[in-house]
Amino acid sequence: SEIRGIFGGGRNPAVNTNTIDYITIASQGNAIDFGDQSRNYMAAGGMSSSTRGIFAGGYAPSLPDLDMEYVEIATLGNALDFGDLFTGAYYSGTASSPTRGVYAGGNNPSGSVATIQNLTIASLGNMIKFGDLTEARSGMAGGGNSVRGIFCGGYVTTAPSGKKFRQTIDYVTIASEGNATTFGESIPSATTGISQRSGSGSNQTRAVFAGGQDNSSAVNSMEFVTIATTGNTQDFGDLPESQRAVAVLSDSHGGLGGF
Repeated sequence: SEIRGIFGGGRNPAVNTNTIDYITIASQGNAIDFGDQSRNYMAAGGMSSSTRGIFAGGYAPSLPDLDMEYVEIATLGNALDFGDLFTGAYYSGTASSPTRGVYAGGNNPSGSVATIQNLTIASLGNMIKFGDLTEARSGMAGGGNSVRGIFCGGYVTTAPSGKKFRQTIDYVTIASEGNATTFGESIPSATTGISQRSGSGSNQTRAVFAGGQDNSSAVNSMEFVTIATTGNTQDFGDLPESQRAVAVLSDSHGGLGGF
């Protein structure tokens, strides 16, 4: 069967949208309409197994949204209610194993959030508390494999001006619960480094972080880590152009299909 990538919500160009599109990863071409979400929002977090995709939280239209919705990836249709977040947040980092989705940090009206939340993908229900990040922050790139979740970079809304951007990388063991542990740091590939709103794609071995924003502007850097180890990122290459708020997906992160 075809392996799909699904994209939901966003902002176009000045209003939030509820559109869900999909692509077939093995082919090339334009995205195709999948269905709709129940509300218009942006900055949600995505988690998935090889059979189900979940959209969690977001900014809809001016406050963090507690709602979570899901789709069955192999079918077409509108998203259905899954449950609610433990803590409302948007611009959070996410990671998935074949069974569990993890939703880390983010932002809400009180500022940056340290809370890590989790759910069981194959069931329905509310998020529960997993633990805390090493520091409250939003705009992280989330990735990993079936064992570890990794959260790279971020932005601290309550920090003094000039000290808001972070290059910290945290990790958790997805099958357990507890606070995140420091993995390393995002190291500048050239003159800029990935700090927030980058995209992440993973297989069982590596996580690659692409694009994002440093203290002043969008960047074109791509960096990677070896998931089973700890340490700083290494240079992977460059994007064709500088971008932030990048959407990235992979068909080999360790879902039920065995990739």
